[in-house]
Amino acid sequence: MGDPKLDVIKRLHSWAKETPEQIAIEKFDGPALSFAELASAVSQQAEQLRRMPLQYDLPVLLQLPHDILKVTLILALLEVGVPTISLDLHRKISQIRRNFEQIPLQGLIAASLFTRSFRLANADLVGEGLELATRSQDIVYTRFKFHPENQADQRRLHAETAWLLMTSGSTGTQKAVELSARNLNDRTHGEIELLGLKSNTKILNLLSFSHDLGLNQLLTSVTSGATLVLGNQFLADLIPILRRGDFAGVTGTPHLWSELLKLERSISTPFLFSGYLTISGGALNRDRLVRMRHLFPNARLVKTYGQTETFRTLASDDPRTFESPGLRPLISGVRALLVNEQFHEVSRGEIGQLIHFGSGSMSGYFSYLQDDPESKAKFTPIANAFIPWQRGIITGDYFRQDASGDFEFVGRRDDLVKRRDFRVSLEEIRQTLCRFSGVNDAFVAMLEGKDRYGDDDRLVAWLECDETYPERIRDLEKFCQQELSPIKIPDEFRVVQKFERTAAGKIERQRLIESFTDS
Repeated sequence: MGDPKLDVIKRLHSWAKETPEQIAIEKFDGPALSFAELASAVSQQAEQLRRMPLQYDLPVLLQLPHDILKVTLILALLEVGVPTISLDLHRKISQIRRNFEQIPLQGLIAASLFTRSFRLANADLVGEGLELATRSQDIVYTRFKFHPENQADQRRLHAETAWLLMTSGSTGTQKAVELSARNLNDRTHGEIELLGLKSNTKILNLLSFSHDLGLNQLLTSVTSGATLVLGNQFLADLIPILRRGDFAGVTGTPHLWSELLKLERSISTPFLFSGYLTISGGALNRDRLVRMRHLFPNARLVKTYGQTETFRTLASDDPRTFESPGLRPLISGVRALLVNEQFHEVSRGEIGQLIHFGSGSMSGYFSYLQDDPESKAKFTPIANAFIPWQRGIITGDYFRQDASGDFEFVGRRDDLVKRRDFRVSLEEIRQTLCRFSGVNDAFVAMLEGKDRYGDDDRLVAWLECDETYPERIRDLEKFCQQELSPIKIPDEFRVVQKFERTAAGKIERQRLIESFTDS
């Protein structure tokens, strides 16, 4: 039955026998399924899927609302072993088309209304679709037929691929990350160990299942026997949920917590919530971390670092003062190494690029190319006496490791630039700007154009601010002169009311750069 290597499927059916009445999945203030009901629904949908003309070497697109039906279909697809890419319902059709022009797909599972309006330039939808019997929605599976000129170029998935995740695309291009059953098992058990997840507890889900963190929440809750409560990121709903305080934990991104901090003045009393809150998929500066601690004095704040390609590489052990970065490889089977441009290990205190080894590492990127250069460029063979693995994933992120072994984030590879022969961290500038009152978030880039030195590298900063900001431009310039060396002060400030963001909550950086180029 299904893929015996996937622990989440085995544990689902075990919990259905051991604790059949316990709630496995519920919509906040809505319907719920016990473990017995969830296992039954998954088995029924798996049987329907097995009767369909599905392939196992090309992915299926899954496009459904974030609800219980999507949960059961995700688990059914995992049980049958059909590699799948889950998408957010709110994504524009034009954007989905653009992302999948270069990725061969076998078909689409979606509401019939969406299916009728969906087209790809390199393929046609075939037939009327095969209905999936559901209680409330008209869901169909429709096959793609690729145009003849595309057939010779199609590559197939790795034989062991169980699921695919799309990267955020914040730099302009989304890539499909292939994950094996072992990858998913490692990520699941690593998360359970890190966060101490147990059965008979509740976990609040605020992230899409197209997001690596959201998918992993689903897998960890089912595997550990916990109840997953489906919420949303609307702050009006989030605040009363957090007031309840009966959740074991919440996984959130810096964007989510930053939005919550904007309402800090209107929150009269701190939250009594005592579970874990993860700050994942980015960084909050020290000032915001301290404010988070004031809002959640009893919570376990867990900072984490990772990529879609690696999941969790580094994590904190609930820092209380935030004086130390506190990030370390705390997941079993994960090792992290900092290297220079020649891929030699750097000494403590020196800046180096982070290489991820071990658990959670992707199989590769999925594309048309049989011999994918992007996958090759992401992996590196490396020899180290203390690390048994021979292949590491190049993260493109730079860190500094202090004497105690903690990792401090310095910036991304494309965030470290040379300006007048000095190395400048764009992330350092961004974090400094975010400390200025009224600046909610920032993005900094070095682009073509004259700077104040007469060189052709112009340092531009975009600021997400409140409406009063333009009147305070001189105050910000004075602040930058006090906090930054002259070489790091932006040549130009651009104000936006709200950044466009990816489904993962990251700033659409490429669009900002394109807007600057167009102007």
